[in-house]
Amino acid sequence: MHESDSYLPIFFSSYRSNWKIINRLVHSVLGKLMFFMGKGTLNKLRVDKLGLNSMTKNENLIEPFPTFYLWSKEFLPACPTWGTNIMITGYPQLTREDVPEFEPTQALTTFLASGDEPIYLGFGSMPILNAHTTIKIASNGKIPIS
Repeated sequence: MHESDSYLPIFFSSYRSNWKIINRLVHSVLGKLMFFMGKGTLNKLRVDKLGLNSMTKNENLIEPFPTFYLWSKEFLPACPTWGTNIMITGYPQLTREDVPEFEPTQALTTFLASGDEPIYLGFGSMPILNAHTTIKIASNGKIPIS
C-alpha cells in the first residue's frame, strides 16, 4: 500500500492527533522492512531473468511504476496525495467470454459422480497455525480427521 496522510492506520486509532505523521512513518518503515526481507529474491529475478540492474532502495520499488488496487472506489477512494500512476480499478470479474471452454477429465467426472457433492473451504492467504483445529472448527466436527 502506498503511504498516505489521508487514512488513519487501524492499529493507531488512539493517536488521532498525530495520525498523519504516524501513517507516513508506518508506511515508510513497513516498506523498507518488506524490501529488506525480499530484496535478495527480487534482485535475483531482476538481474537473472529480466536483465535489469539490482535495486538498493525500496523507493525504486513503488515509483513511478503503475499500481492497480483491485477494490471499489466506493469502498476506499484514492488518496489525494497518490500520484497518477496509482489507479483503483474496481473488483476484477470474469465473464463466460473471458474463460475458455473447460472439459473436465474422466477422473474428475467420476469423482464428482461417485458420492455426495464435495465442499470446498478456502482460506485465501490466511495463515493457519493449527490446521487440525481449524478444520475441526470449520467443519463443526463433522469431518473425520486422522
